[in-house]
Amino acid sequence: MYPRKDDDSGLYGYWGRDSWAIHPQFDYACSFASGYAAVRQVDGRSGLIGKDGMCLLLENICGGRTPLLADRSSPNSFYFTGFGYFDSQPLRYAVVSTDDHGRREWGLIDTSLAYRPLPDKVFSEALSVIPYGEYVVIVRASGRRHESSCGLFNLRDMRLDLPVDYSDIYPSRESIWVVSRPIGDPQETRRFAFYDVSKREFLPGRFFYALPFSCGFGSISEERDGGSYFVDEGLRPAFDAEFDDVRRFSFGLAAVYKGDDAGYIDTTGRMRLLLPYDELKPFNEFGLAIAHRDERERDIIDREGRARLAGLEVADFREGDFPYFEVTKDGEDHLFDIDLNRVF
Repeated sequence: MYPRKDDDSGLYGYWGRDSWAIHPQFDYACSFASGYAAVRQVDGRSGLIGKDGMCLLLENICGGRTPLLADRSSPNSFYFTGFGYFDSQPLRYAVVSTDDHGRREWGLIDTSLAYRPLPDKVFSEALSVIPYGEYVVIVRASGRRHESSCGLFNLRDMRLDLPVDYSDIYPSRESIWVVSRPIGDPQETRRFAFYDVSKREFLPGRFFYALPFSCGFGSISEERDGGSYFVDEGLRPAFDAEFDDVRRFSFGLAAVYKGDDAGYIDTTGRMRLLLPYDELKPFNEFGLAIAHRDERERDIIDREGRARLAGLEVADFREGDFPYFEVTKDGEDHLFDIDLNRVF
């Protein structure tokens, strides 16, 4: 089942193979993940809908607490997105924001639909809460305009592993993440560091830029105008190669850029595909990736570099229980399943 907006009513429902599986009735609808999809009703209330079409409102899941309504004009507005996916990994928790007698409370819903509040002492000033595995990234607004600070909360031990004074935290499916601090001195550029969440310790070194580990490799840039290269867990160069820019490994391949060339290398450092694209997105578990020819044209390619769908103006991959590609071609919007059969 795929979320789809009905042209006549303007409401969202869920489309099956060739007809409505759940008829349009929602102001907005997200993709299914872990058996449930987040929906927003026309009165602004949010909930989770099962594949049988039954909807359970958040206030009932959260023990009578009042979830904050989705209102773009309100600074306390909250958009419930359900379990979703991040970095090709389904989330274990859905984040809920509720009003507790005028005070904001954050909580989590697990896949059994059990709710637990997060400790007010840590989360009372959170602007947003981002779950990833057994951790939660806390984002707070800082005193400076348009800036925020991040911290890391450990759900297993219910403790704050990193204080809320980092610029960004970049999660990974593996234990070595990347964090960055604000630049205090304009001359100080080495602000990215690797952090092992399992050991609760930083790896040595600070870098101009770094990407967290995936498929056993991270990557670093040591200087503003220097190249990028992959490293092992000892932060030693993994391959005898340096690139102008790199992306994270995903299912055994990583996009790399050198001069006018773009391609994918494998986990031995060998160039597997040299392709005529400006930008290469990560491969998904189904062996497909989105490749940008330029700012206006995109293709969906396979692991042999062949264009399976070409000449797209827009292309996005949506993960979940029913993965799909959302594309625009010749001004018309379409949805394709993972076998690239058009659904609508």
